[in-house]
Amino acid sequence: MIKDDYSAKVSDKFNSLIKEIEDVNNLHTDKLALIDASFKKFLGVSSLIINSMSNKDVLVLMNRSDKLDGNYCLIAAALLYEEALIFEKDDLLSEAYSKYEKAFYLIFNMKTFNTECEITGYEKMMHNISLSLEKFHLPIELKKNLITYYELNCEYSKTEDNLYDLLDDETSHVFAKEKLKDFYQNLLEKDDLTLEAGGLPRNEILEALGAL
Repeated sequence: MIKDDYSAKVSDKFNSLIKEIEDVNNLHTDKLALIDASFKKFLGVSSLIINSMSNKDVLVLMNRSDKLDGNYCLIAAALLYEEALIFEKDDLLSEAYSKYEKAFYLIFNMKTFNTECEITGYEKMMHNISLSLEKFHLPIELKKNLITYYELNCEYSKTEDNLYDLLDDETSHVFAKEKLKDFYQNLLEKDDLTLEAGGLPRNEILEALGAL
């Protein structure tokens, strides 16, 4: 109960802070200062430090008692996402991409290791982060991770769309074709409600599999 109460308080404070960040009118100084203060408050490090670290080192920083902490991961990812939005609106796309990519790395590992997160609304935050990457032309390995993320998240239509992006690229065509076949075969073992919830009904899967 003590842990539940503490987690609830952290969740409430963080969600209130995200709303405060979103409501700040000044897209630069005030908002970035608030985000930096939030990094220090919740994670004990500044935005500058987080952004200067490698993805793997940031992930290590998210460990508590040698275990990946979903709350810390989500908080870091959400704050990086809010920073990225600011840079993207100012057409600083390289800086925005770097922050989006680091945020995605965190949520990808959360999903890969099935890490528990107690922040209210974390699913929407993760969804926004994954969508943000689709605005950019991604390296193939990152695209593969995005595909894996969507599949783990049961977003089958998004998985398919991104696999077809790789199918159109001659450098990843062979991989994508084999992955699509395995993907469709695995989906056919699921029930119809699960497939429809993932945006890919059985009849569409059978049709696509036949076309391959």
